[in-house]
Amino acid sequence: MVLGDHHLLKADAHQIVVGVSKVLVHENYDQDTTENDITLLKLTTPVTLNNYVNIACLPTKTVTSGQHCYITGFGDTMGNFSLTIEIFFLNLRNVFLQSH
Repeated sequence: MVLGDHHLLKADAHQIVVGVSKVLVHENYDQDTTENDITLLKLTTPVTLNNYVNIACLPTKTVTSGQHCYITGFGDTMGNFSLTIEIFFLNLRNVFLQSH
């Protein structure tokens, strides 16, 4: 696992390489709908947090329908492969969808 990396084809001075000892995929993950698309990775050694490597913030309370939320992600959103990982922030109004 490479943490804090920004360029795909070269090493960044601040990146950290660490092994993964366990992969925990959500038990209700649906590959077709990507519902419950979350996985936890147990690292083989502790990692020192810095300006490039940090923990994800999770909500401390239940988010209600209609509440404004921020989401983040990275990658290629337009189908134009880039050698630099782009990070996106999006302010959206939360809407809960119910399956029928």
